[in-house]
Amino acid sequence: MNPIRIAVTCIGSGVAQSIIDSIKLSNLDIYTIGLGSTPYAFAAYDCDENILLPTVYNNNYIDQLFSACINANVDILLPGHDDELLLLSDHLQTFETAGIHIPISHRALLELCRDKGRMSTQLNTGTPYYVNSYSKNQLLNSKTNEPNIFPLIAKPNAGFASRGLSVVRSLDDVIALDGDMVFQEIAYPHPDSPEYGKFVSALNKNQVLQLDELSLQVVIGRHGNELGRFASCNRLHNGVPIEIVPVDAPAAWTAIDELLPTLIDLGLRGPLNLQGRLTEHGLKLFEMNARFTGITGLRAMCGFNEVEALIYDTLELSVPPRHLAQNHRKIGIRQYKNRVVDFKHTTILESAVRQVAGFPADHGQTVLVTGANSYLGRATIDALLDNPDVSRVIGLARDIDRFNGIDSPELPAGADIYPISAYYDGTLNFGDIDIVCHLASSRPVHSQQEIANSLAFSQQLIRSAHQHHTPRFIYASSQSVYGTKQPPLWRESQAPAPESAYAMAKYSTELMLEQIQALNPSCQTTSLRISRLFGPSPVFRLDELPHKFVASALNQKPLTVMGGEQTMDFIDVRDAATVISTLVSTPHRQWQPVLNVSAGQPISILDLAKQALEVAGHNTGFEHWINQDLSFQAPNFGLDISLLSETLNWRPTYDIRATLNAIFQQLRQAGS
Repeated sequence: MNPIRIAVTCIGSGVAQSIIDSIKLSNLDIYTIGLGSTPYAFAAYDCDENILLPTVYNNNYIDQLFSACINANVDILLPGHDDELLLLSDHLQTFETAGIHIPISHRALLELCRDKGRMSTQLNTGTPYYVNSYSKNQLLNSKTNEPNIFPLIAKPNAGFASRGLSVVRSLDDVIALDGDMVFQEIAYPHPDSPEYGKFVSALNKNQVLQLDELSLQVVIGRHGNELGRFASCNRLHNGVPIEIVPVDAPAAWTAIDELLPTLIDLGLRGPLNLQGRLTEHGLKLFEMNARFTGITGLRAMCGFNEVEALIYDTLELSVPPRHLAQNHRKIGIRQYKNRVVDFKHTTILESAVRQVAGFPADHGQTVLVTGANSYLGRATIDALLDNPDVSRVIGLARDIDRFNGIDSPELPAGADIYPISAYYDGTLNFGDIDIVCHLASSRPVHSQQEIANSLAFSQQLIRSAHQHHTPRFIYASSQSVYGTKQPPLWRESQAPAPESAYAMAKYSTELMLEQIQALNPSCQTTSLRISRLFGPSPVFRLDELPHKFVASALNQKPLTVMGGEQTMDFIDVRDAATVISTLVSTPHRQWQPVLNVSAGQPISILDLAKQALEVAGHNTGFEHWINQDLSFQAPNFGLDISLLSETLNWRPTYDIRATLNAIFQQLRQAGS
């Protein structure tokens, strides 16, 4: 299938940059074309192709835009500037006939958005949700010349982005202003708002602080169906949002629900942004723009990718569209580029965010577990489901049928399990993920091709986490990265020396993971170098040496021991899962880039065999039960777990004997 070809106009604008940022977060195969009047546009160099056009104010703009889209085989055209919306709406049919889709509203709705005076009269026929607005002539009319109507805010009637604001306190101030101005009542923050005093104090100095503003984004499909909505409380500087806190705003949405049928009847399609405040008299809107905004890309980083949703809707793609939702844990901070961070990243941030009215600060974490049906993955999901700091567990499995394990023929109750295809086709909302537990992996017995494929998937997953600024990432690495030439116990400070393709893939993924934190210090990562796993599980692995020993003893068969004096390091899979769950609940600043994970009790193979026999009830005559090949030479393994113990205050729950006994009980129950 050919990539979807999407052109973005006015590529040098902040809105266009935001659109491109959203596209980069999608897993759809998209070829981007930047259209603009300058070669120095920042976002142009995020595109696959750039085409220079005249400005939107040129008489030949539409003709040249149309030709450029035809020549570039554009599927969807996304406008990046307000001033071309009306022009494009007049030529929608021309573009549509040529197979070029433009998901924008019709002229009637766009004209309303550009006339704030009409917004007041047309939208306030029922409940007055829009601020009262007056023209100069209305104010000069004696009937409206009431002292208590002032102060008012004056702004250009057809303007946008809250530009050109000023405070007028009398008719003399009104007379002094030239141009097509609209004079709006002031939507004060609610008296209970922490920002109320600051706002009033500034207003007394004829300053309008853009504090406590609600941004309500609604996305409407081509057939008038709603695709999603996003509410945030913003602080703006010179009209540009710099602090974005997602909020629950039921009172505001009740008002919008009342207005939407009228707006849709007027031709609302695509994005619509409404700005206002929750005052002591309810919602008061003062701005409405039928377009994407400068924080569209930031919303996409929070899981609300409205650009991607409109692509799905516009092209009527076969994949079931995902309803847009917002992640309440990610707080937007903007300066020269977008960033999202977990609201608990610092205590100062958390304290500030908790003061924002409507912010649901008690949302737990959403954790993605790859390799959900693997040995470690299944145990980790069970541990996370019992973790009070986790509100949702999402499992990603290459083969969901593998959940048909020994003890549990069903998927783990309480977790949302997706096939691996959900990651690639966009069904999985990566922006909603707070922590990634990447446990999917090839095994040492797999072919080099399988190991390479596993490494490639790890690279893709790490890239997605980086693009979405996913706050935390846990990777299940292996003790094999240390090699066998250095004598144990191995510490995290030792230089890795992988000796196999499998070990090299593990270490390569660790190195890739380090780049997330290097490129975005607000994201935290940890690689867990885990020893050999054993222990009971619904997805039991009988080929692990302790399991083979117990199974042989249970079935009255001799145990074959190659060598015997060499030591191996094991950890009960349930303990390993507990380490991961504990790390999820540990403040990110305590995380270490690398942690060894084992029971901290290396055991010789001969002792392991003897304990397996004891657990099975064969307490005498070990020499009759063990066939030992003394000529076999093998290296020793062992991990130092002092850093793990210090970091997480963790100790293993299960010793070797307890785990062997649990294995024996599970095998006997299964009839092995």
